[in-house]
Amino acid sequence: KRELFEETALVGVNWLQLDSTCTLPKTIFNDHMYWPKHLHVVPEYAFSVEVQGDPLLSSEHSEYRWCDAIQAQKLLKYDSNRIALWELCERLKDQGKRIPELDRF
Repeated sequence: KRELFEETALVGVNWLQLDSTCTLPKTIFNDHMYWPKHLHVVPEYAFSVEVQGDPLLSSEHSEYRWCDAIQAQKLLKYDSNRIALWELCERLKDQGKRIPELDRF
């Protein structure tokens, strides 16, 4: 919740932590050289959340795009993000929502 607000100034409702998780190497973070030496990977968690309005981006981000799941799948760079998107679509289908089939990854 804090991350969403700090990075976008948006407030979310109906939060759901997805089962999808992974770890990221600390070297992808700009300030990793100041982190403890014993810390090598950082856990990444995925959430579904409803927001309204447009984000006000923090300095960590330069752009955003609202898009459907198929477009998002094509834009996402990391497997962990594509898997989390797939999980979210499956959960929405379980709730009776009409969700297009994503490409296999």
